[in-house]
Amino acid sequence: MTIYVQRGECSARHHIAILLVLLTVGSNVAYDIRLVNGNSKHEGRVEILVDGSWGTICDTNWWVAESDAVCKKLGYEHGSHTYKGAHFGEGPDQILFYSVNCSKGMDFDDCHFEPTSIQPCSHHRDVGVKCNTGEDDDGSGNNKMLVGVIVIVLLVIVCLIFGIHIIRNRRRARNEHAHRRIKSEEEEQQTKPINEKELIENEAQKPEETETKDV
Repeated sequence: MTIYVQRGECSARHHIAILLVLLTVGSNVAYDIRLVNGNSKHEGRVEILVDGSWGTICDTNWWVAESDAVCKKLGYEHGSHTYKGAHFGEGPDQILFYSVNCSKGMDFDDCHFEPTSIQPCSHHRDVGVKCNTGEDDDGSGNNKMLVGVIVIVLLVIVCLIFGIHIIRNRRRARNEHAHRRIKSEEEEQQTKPINEKELIENEAQKPEETETKDV
């Protein structure tokens, strides 16, 4: 662990504060960390235990590497979300560090720490994280999958109904066309004998008309 000290002149108060921090946290300290005030045990405000007291971290330089380091220390693969500005509420206890700086893949205990005795901070800047568990803690992943399945099933049903409707319309149109054709053929067949009968009668009347003219 590395604790930064500002260059330049420091007051006696700052020297004493820095000494107290060094005596309190020492070097190569294995911190206890907890996540507080989240919706699940995998997320919340980051709090660190130092000398029997829990405290928070200011959000200066708090990014993905720092969240990953916290989640890795808590036994997770990495962090999925990084929060600043007291997203999980303001801590009731002291603010222990103004900033924590971690390189990618670094263990949290090996990060560089700057105490608030050097730079002041307020609880409205408390940091938070959400760790990646491989699945959604609130079951939203399963809910999304269920919603997706329902949507797909509904789409299939709609497509089937639409397809059946088209098939029925086409079948009805073919039946109507066939019915009209049959009816037309029947009308033609009914009309044809009548026409033949009229033709025969006309042929029979022609000689009579000729004889009448000769007389």
